[in-house]
Amino acid sequence: MFFANKDGVLKFDGNYWTLIATNTQAISISYDSVSKSIYVGCVEDFGYLKVMDKGKLAFESLTKKLQKGEKIGMVWDCFSTPQG
Repeated sequence: MFFANKDGVLKFDGNYWTLIATNTQAISISYDSVSKSIYVGCVEDFGYLKVMDKGKLAFESLTKKLQKGEKIGMVWDCFSTPQG
């Protein structure tokens, strides 16, 4: 299970809690069943949880894909659809 948290994303595997740090406070989470990705909405940031070495998860920001000068606010909702 994954939970948005002021320090990032909390992952609970049934026994242990793990914190996956984000650049800012995490607010929303969405699971894309097609790509099997977990997207995270944050304060002035958004991205996804990327699988790193040995299966460890890390937050990968997507704000670098925004056009220069484009800003976002708080990402209160994340939605996954079959269309992307």
